[in-house]
Amino acid sequence: MKHSFIAILVLLVIGFTTNSCQRDDICPESTPTTPKLIITFYDINVTPTELKDVPSLSITAVGVNNPVSLNESGEIVANTDSIAIPLNPASTVVDFLFVRNSGNDEQNIDELQFSYTPQNEYINRACGFKSNYLDLNFSLNGEDTDSWIQNIEIIESNITDELTTHVTIFH
Repeated sequence: MKHSFIAILVLLVIGFTTNSCQRDDICPESTPTTPKLIITFYDINVTPTELKDVPSLSITAVGVNNPVSLNESGEIVANTDSIAIPLNPASTVVDFLFVRNSGNDEQNIDELQFSYTPQNEYINRACGFKSNYLDLNFSLNGEDTDSWIQNIEIIESNITDELTTHVTIFH
């Protein structure tokens, strides 16, 4: 009787300890998240295959007071030939002001509108959902006769990762 009581007690202790363990719900950094729109800038005059920096570029979403961060260090104005900007998964359209020579007398503002179809994708319990953007389109808004953006090409209309360029802007 004493041995069966000890055996039952051991089984109960093992049962409670293994039953109370929970998996860690930590999303690994390597898990793909909602991708940003990757834009590269090319020289329309010299050769359309040569990347070209946009001097003092800043970008602001229309209706939002804070400019978009253009790089990992959080700069909002940069001389750069490529950027990654976030789209809004709660909307199908977003307007951005692309400002060349931001903050000086030669400042030139072009408004670009991107339209897309957001599609949520379940990753797992720890990571939740990510949004992909399908059927990307654009329009250059306004009656600007001095537009610094000369041409725009959509390279990849479905934004599912940040591994490739999605849009090319020639200036």
